[in-house]
Amino acid sequence: MATSGDTTFTLNRNEMINASFRTIGVGVRGEALSAEEIADGSEALNLMLKAWDAYGLPLWRRDKLSLTLVASQSAYTIGPSGADVTAPRPLRVLEVNRKDSNNNTSPIELLSLNEWSMLPDRVTASASAPVNAYFDPTTSSATLNIWPMPNATPAAEYTIEFWVHSPVEDMDSSTDNFDCPPEWLEAIKYGLAKRLADEYSVPDQQYYRIRSMAKDSLELAKAWDTEDTSWQFEPYEEGY
Repeated sequence: MATSGDTTFTLNRNEMINASFRTIGVGVRGEALSAEEIADGSEALNLMLKAWDAYGLPLWRRDKLSLTLVASQSAYTIGPSGADVTAPRPLRVLEVNRKDSNNNTSPIELLSLNEWSMLPDRVTASASAPVNAYFDPTTSSATLNIWPMPNATPAAEYTIEFWVHSPVEDMDSSTDNFDCPPEWLEAIKYGLAKRLADEYSVPDQQYYRIRSMAKDSLELAKAWDTEDTSWQFEPYEEGY
């Protein structure tokens, strides 16, 4: 028995919009959707992908970034242009480390806003290595704050490396491919169909069936997209 030997199946933006409209009974196979329907599908698709960013779940959108410390600078912007680190605005920072000139890596503790605001002397440059960080996502760009603020010595000695959740790329053009593994395509199809079904007044019975498929396919994709590693917990007591 011969197999295809191919594992590259995917759909582009308009192919996905067509598939989702077929699912809700709009459009006939072989006939093009109207420009208005394509525009509705594109808007709903991009809104859905933005909403899914809030899950913070995809392993495939975890990226490692790095920044060069600057003497007497504690706040470093991250954004698509004009920032200290050029990258899409991260959704969240997962881990921060410092790496010395010998490539030895040590963890930096991520703090909450309350913990960050309680730190002493955040305005004086120090000769100490950075040990804490606070991430402020804001809107168009994000900021990673480092404490203590480095003077010239640690700025020359250390580089900051950090792992982030990056946003999924927008679907701007008809032939854009999805910024995701193929294992997520079914979840996108039914998720988009559910949103279009609500907008296009699909009968309740059909809507509930589509909603069930959307829920099942999204849960399957989320369950697959996790790390197969163990967790270790240990108690922590302030002051020790």
